[in-house]
Amino acid sequence: MNSSPSPITKSSSISRKSLPSDSSGIGMLVRYLTTAKQSGGNIRLLKPSKFTVQTLKMVGLLNLFTTFDDTALAVASFQ
Repeated sequence: MNSSPSPITKSSSISRKSLPSDSSGIGMLVRYLTTAKQSGGNIRLLKPSKFTVQTLKMVGLLNLFTTFDDTALAVASFQ
């Protein structure tokens, strides 16, 4: 079994209440994306909540992330 982290992040569980007020949630996503790209990879956001999409759009970062509503399509996008 592969114990490496999944490159697909299910963000539907991220809500207004779970994001810290200091934007560390956004910082975490950007750090994960940067680390993945430095290693020749990428990440995908799976089923991002409306709040997540609005927040990333508001700070001008939504265009950095590929989002999917379907798990199979997200996985297939890596192949």
